Amino acid sequence: MAAAILDKYSGKYDIGNGNKIEIKNEDGNLALYFSPGNKFSLYAAGETEFYSNSEFLNLYFKLVNGKIEGFQLERYGNSQFIFKSK
Repeated sequence: MAAAILDKYSGKYDIGNGNKIEIKNEDGNLALYFSPGNKFSLYAAGETEFYSNSEFLNLYFKLVNGKIEGFQLERYGNSQFIFKSK
């Protein structure tokens, strides 16, 4: 996937209670950081859908007027919408 597409997903996201997670474009793939030592490599299933091989983790990004609003996180049967930090 093109770096420009991956770059638009990069950034910090609010997961509630003042906690944040970070998504980075690393070597042509997205990486999800729940904390500095808790990293998951993400692989594209489509332009807005990503998954992890290391555990059950799926992300579905939502775009509004071409900008990332956030993503739906599905993890072990739970689902939560996580907003991109402003």
